[in-house]
Amino acid sequence: MEAVEEVVLKPIERAMQPWLDGPRMLVCDHNVFRVGSRVTNRRGTEGTIVGVDKDGDLAVFLKNGHAGIFYAKQCRKAMSIGDRVRYNCGAIGEIIDFDKDDDLLVKLSTGTNQVWYRSFSQRLPSVGDRVHHTCKAT
Repeated sequence: MEAVEEVVLKPIERAMQPWLDGPRMLVCDHNVFRVGSRVTNRRGTEGTIVGVDKDGDLAVFLKNGHAGIFYAKQCRKAMSIGDRVRYNCGAIGEIIDFDKDDDLLVKLSTGTNQVWYRSFSQRLPSVGDRVHHTCKAT
Protein backbone atom coordinates (compact mmCIF):
# COMPACT_ATOMS: atom_id res chain seq x y z
CA MET A 1 0.00 0.00 0.00
CA GLU A 2 1.36 3.44 -0.96
CA ALA A 3 1.69 6.21 1.58
CA VAL A 4 -0.47 9.23 0.84
CA GLU A 5 1.00 12.59 1.69
CA GLU A 6 -1.51 15.16 2.89
CA VAL A 7 -1.05 18.63 1.42
CA VAL A 8 -1.98 21.50 3.70
CA LEU A 9 -2.85 24.66 1.82
CA LYS A 10 -2.53 28.18 3.15
CA PRO A 11 -5.87 30.07 3.20
CA ILE A 12 -4.93 32.15 0.15
CA GLU A 13 -3.93 29.01 -1.76
CA ARG A 14 -7.28 27.43 -0.86
CA ALA A 15 -9.04 30.56 -2.18
CA MET A 16 -7.17 30.18 -5.51
CA GLN A 17 -8.28 26.59 -6.13
CA PRO A 18 -11.56 27.37 -7.98
CA TRP A 19 -9.74 29.77 -10.32
CA LEU A 20 -6.68 27.72 -11.35
CA ASP A 21 -7.96 27.00 -14.87
CA GLY A 22 -9.12 30.57 -15.48
CA PRO A 23 -7.32 33.65 -16.82
CA ARG A 24 -4.27 34.85 -14.87
CA MET A 25 -4.76 38.52 -15.77
CA LEU A 26 -7.40 41.00 -16.89
CA VAL A 27 -7.20 44.32 -18.70
CA CYS A 28 -10.02 46.68 -17.73
CA ASP A 29 -10.14 50.37 -18.65
CA HIS A 30 -6.43 50.28 -19.51
CA ASN A 31 -5.54 48.81 -16.09
CA VAL A 32 -3.75 45.47 -15.96
CA PHE A 33 -4.80 43.26 -13.04
CA ARG A 34 -2.78 40.08 -12.40
CA VAL A 35 -3.29 37.16 -10.05
CA GLY A 36 -1.25 37.94 -6.94
CA SER A 37 -1.62 41.72 -7.26
CA ARG A 38 -3.38 43.70 -4.58
CA VAL A 39 -6.39 45.86 -5.40
CA THR A 40 -8.68 48.26 -3.58
CA ASN A 41 -12.37 48.63 -4.39
CA ARG A 42 -14.21 51.95 -4.21
CA ARG A 43 -15.19 51.31 -0.57
CA GLY A 44 -11.49 51.10 0.33
CA THR A 45 -11.49 47.34 0.96
CA GLU A 46 -8.18 45.81 -0.07
CA GLY A 47 -7.61 42.25 -1.27
CA THR A 48 -5.24 40.04 -3.25
CA ILE A 49 -6.41 38.84 -6.67
CA VAL A 50 -6.74 35.04 -6.73
CA GLY A 51 -8.60 34.70 -10.04
CA VAL A 52 -10.87 36.19 -12.68
CA ASP A 53 -14.47 34.98 -13.07
CA LYS A 54 -16.36 34.37 -16.34
CA ASP A 55 -17.83 37.90 -16.22
CA GLY A 56 -14.39 39.53 -15.96
CA ASP A 57 -14.70 40.34 -12.27
CA LEU A 58 -11.85 39.87 -9.81
CA ALA A 59 -11.93 37.06 -7.25
CA VAL A 60 -10.04 38.39 -4.23
CA PHE A 61 -8.75 37.12 -0.90
CA LEU A 62 -9.34 39.63 1.89
CA LYS A 63 -7.19 40.33 4.95
CA ASN A 64 -9.86 38.82 7.22
CA GLY A 65 -9.41 35.44 5.50
CA HIS A 66 -12.61 35.57 3.46
CA ALA A 67 -12.91 35.53 -0.32
CA GLY A 68 -14.99 37.94 -2.36
CA ILE A 69 -15.67 39.31 -5.82
CA PHE A 70 -14.74 42.87 -6.80
CA TYR A 71 -16.04 44.52 -9.97
CA ALA A 72 -12.91 45.26 -12.00
CA LYS A 73 -14.25 48.63 -13.19
CA GLN A 74 -14.52 49.77 -9.57
CA CYS A 75 -10.99 48.73 -8.57
CA ARG A 76 -7.60 50.37 -8.55
CA LYS A 77 -4.21 48.86 -7.95
CA ALA A 78 -2.94 48.83 -4.40
CA MET A 79 0.67 48.43 -3.30
CA SER A 80 1.91 44.98 -4.31
CA ILE A 81 5.18 43.06 -4.18
CA GLY A 82 7.39 44.28 -7.02
CA ASP A 83 5.97 47.81 -7.08
CA ARG A 84 8.27 50.81 -6.85
CA VAL A 85 7.49 53.17 -4.01
CA ARG A 86 8.70 56.54 -2.72
CA TYR A 87 9.00 57.31 0.98
CA ASN A 88 8.13 60.79 2.27
CA CYS A 89 11.86 61.60 2.61
CA GLY A 90 12.30 61.05 -1.17
CA ALA A 91 13.95 57.61 -1.05
CA ILE A 92 12.78 55.15 -3.73
CA GLY A 93 12.73 51.37 -3.46
CA GLU A 94 10.92 48.20 -4.52
CA ILE A 95 8.44 46.34 -2.31
CA ILE A 96 9.73 42.84 -1.57
CA ASP A 97 7.22 41.90 1.14
CA PHE A 98 4.80 43.14 3.82
CA ASP A 99 5.25 42.73 7.57
CA LYS A 100 2.59 41.57 10.07
CA ASP A 101 1.37 45.19 10.44
CA ASP A 102 1.04 45.47 6.63
CA ASP A 103 3.93 47.91 6.42
CA LEU A 104 6.36 47.63 3.51
CA LEU A 105 9.62 45.70 3.40
CA VAL A 106 11.51 47.64 0.73
CA LYS A 107 14.76 46.96 -1.11
CA LEU A 108 16.69 50.11 -1.98
CA SER A 109 18.95 50.53 -5.00
CA THR A 110 21.92 50.26 -2.62
CA GLY A 111 20.85 46.67 -1.88
CA THR A 112 19.81 47.36 1.70
CA ASN A 113 16.36 46.44 3.03
CA GLN A 114 14.22 48.74 5.13
CA VAL A 115 10.76 48.67 6.67
CA TRP A 116 8.64 51.65 5.63
CA TYR A 117 5.32 52.75 7.08
CA ARG A 118 2.62 52.31 4.44
CA SER A 119 1.05 55.66 5.37
CA PHE A 120 4.32 57.50 4.54
CA SER A 121 4.82 55.67 1.22
CA GLN A 122 3.48 56.39 -2.23
CA ARG A 123 3.18 53.83 -5.03
CA LEU A 124 4.93 54.99 -8.20
CA PRO A 125 3.46 54.32 -11.67
CA SER A 126 4.58 51.07 -13.26
CA VAL A 127 4.06 49.16 -16.49
CA GLY A 128 0.36 48.41 -17.01
CA ASP A 129 -0.91 51.39 -15.02
CA ARG A 130 -3.45 53.73 -16.50
CA VAL A 131 -2.18 57.31 -16.57
CA HIS A 132 -3.93 60.56 -17.39
CA HIS A 133 -2.22 63.43 -19.16
CA THR A 134 -3.65 66.93 -18.98
CA CYS A 135 -2.50 69.24 -21.74
CA LYS A 136 -2.83 72.97 -21.34
CA ALA A 137 -3.32 74.94 -24.53
CA THR A 138 -0.83 77.76 -24.95
